[in-house]
Amino acid sequence: MRSDALKMTLINLRHLINLISLKIKVQFRLPIFETVHKLLIFNKISGNLYKVTTGYQDDFKIK
Repeated sequence: MRSDALKMTLINLRHLINLISLKIKVQFRLPIFETVHKLLIFNKISGNLYKVTTGYQDDFKIK
């Protein structure tokens, strides 16, 4: 009986540690994700500006 309670306590403690480490990972990854997202948007906008200003056209054939 006592060993079962100890096992449950250890399992709960392990879950708590996993949750805390996951929260820490998410908190560090969110700013990185936001930065990458902004860079991707900037890259798309600058790519579109390049296409417009240089007269670049894709080889799309209209049927």
